Amino acid sequence: MKKYISGNSAFAGIVAAVLIATAPLSANAADAYDSGNWEYSANVYMWMPKMKGETNSGVDFEIDFGTLLDNLKMTFMGGFEGRNGKWSLFSDLVYLNVGGSKSGTVVGDGPFGLYRDRKVSIGLKAWVITLAGGYNYIDTEKGRLDIIAGTRYFYLEQTLGLKVDVGPVKIFDRSLTVSDYLWDAIVGVKGHVNLDANWYLPYYFDIGAGGSDLTLQAMAGVGYKFDWGDVLLTYRHLHYDFKSDFPQANMYVNGPLLGAVFSF
Repeated sequence: MKKYISGNSAFAGIVAAVLIATAPLSANAADAYDSGNWEYSANVYMWMPKMKGETNSGVDFEIDFGTLLDNLKMTFMGGFEGRNGKWSLFSDLVYLNVGGSKSGTVVGDGPFGLYRDRKVSIGLKAWVITLAGGYNYIDTEKGRLDIIAGTRYFYLEQTLGLKVDVGPVKIFDRSLTVSDYLWDAIVGVKGHVNLDANWYLPYYFDIGAGGSDLTLQAMAGVGYKFDWGDVLLTYRHLHYDFKSDFPQANMYVNGPLLGAVFSF
């Protein structure tokens, strides 16, 4: 029978879901291609998802963005894109470092008031890197569509620590660290639909497999173009079906994303 857990108690098994946030933001909405000249853009963003899924041990998990934020130590999300004519190259990087601990004290009934301290700590570090290229298939005043292909890399390191003290004497102090990684080949489309000279609707979709049985990602929303670049508000969905030797069986990550694209 499956168990159901939520919040911090699910932390070790599910925080990895937030790590797989790798769909790149759309490039400038209205710039025409100029063959022979490179155009560049860089983006930074913040994804605020809700995650759910199942571990390979049969435990369902669910966690909201607030719980993740409470345990956040350091993160970075951003990417880079270069275009020349109809061809483009882009990358996207996500780094996440999260951790938390829980302590408790039990006081004995003996004459010396013997007590026992316990501390459980959980840590997680991960890298998610997307590298891909694109070829422009549609480029009109109404919008653009690029066909893309590439790869996505996912590295996960989890640490579980347990410390037990009885009075002033240290009884047990150990930690266990495990790590794993996978590569997936991806194909898809990305682009935008122009609403006017400034407003547009960006979109992204990819699907792939390799290290996982299936990875699927989709993003859509609205963007506004300034002289220096773009601001985007989108909604992103990520789905993973992992192989049997991975800690998770599947996971779903959904939520809003706010980002900025800088052109140079």
